Amino acid sequence: MGNRMKARIEGIGTYRLIMELKYLAVKEEVQKQKVSIEHISTNLMIADPLTKGLPPKTFIGHVERMGVMNVT
Repeated sequence: MGNRMKARIEGIGTYRLIMELKYLAVKEEVQKQKVSIEHISTNLMIADPLTKGLPPKTFIGHVERMGVMNVT
């Protein structure tokens, strides 16, 4: 029986099933204590300039920490 059919029988929506399958491997690795998941402040997420607009001062700080350019 396919996953979608099983999901319908068990009353689980397709999106929820996909999300559960997607993160199953991650959950298993966390349970085995091979990886840990921690929240990181936006101030420490150096990839932020690649994903959203930032105030100039924050943008420059992130870009410098990424080593992309030296703004002085």
